[in-house]
Amino acid sequence: LVFPRFGHPDKFLFNTLLKCSKPEDSIRIFANWASKSSLLYFNERTFVFVLGACARSASSTSALWVGRIVHGMIIKLGFLSESELIGTTLLHFYAKNGDLRYARKVFDEMPERTSVTWNAMIGGYCSHKDKGNHNARKAMILFRRFSCCGGDGVRPTDTTMVCVLSAIAQTGLLEIGSLVHGYIEKLGFTPEIDVFVGTGLVDMYSKCGCLNSAISVFELMKVKNVLTWTS
Repeated sequence: LVFPRFGHPDKFLFNTLLKCSKPEDSIRIFANWASKSSLLYFNERTFVFVLGACARSASSTSALWVGRIVHGMIIKLGFLSESELIGTTLLHFYAKNGDLRYARKVFDEMPERTSVTWNAMIGGYCSHKDKGNHNARKAMILFRRFSCCGGDGVRPTDTTMVCVLSAIAQTGLLEIGSLVHGYIEKLGFTPEIDVFVGTGLVDMYSKCGCLNSAISVFELMKVKNVLTWTS
């Protein structure tokens, strides 16, 4: 509906429309234009924006279908091996739609990963709770690889810590939670200065049944948010 006003939009305008439209509209715009244009018309940002729309779409079934088609286009153009940003966005798309097997496949095949990539995969596991907490355990195993094996030369961030604390809270493994707490202190993400990590620690200790430690962390925190109080 927008394109007739502009004739043949350039890449900048096309990508802006994808970025600024509602998820369902972005997917519709991309699908309409993909049926009329050469794949060479698209660039890295095009795929990042449409995959982001697929990840945010309320219609997960159709979004997953479109995202898989986009994945094929990305492979055909060779972007996946060249762009860490596209790889991370593709991983996030699959994880958001609950396809953790494909998310992990994308993760494992990426030649280079940033902390954002690691966080997306660990967070993806944590976001999908399952009977037996298998995904939470996979998140913890991946975190160990990230923290102990020098994951691609990058180090965990406060987001990483919040994700792994969530995984530990799901499993109730207090001993591992205490070890991770020590690692957090070593990295400098102390609850006194990082409200998100502090809240994650309070939540982890509470769900692991160690209320004394939860209260100790809570009292150390200089800033607290709603989640801190409810944890």
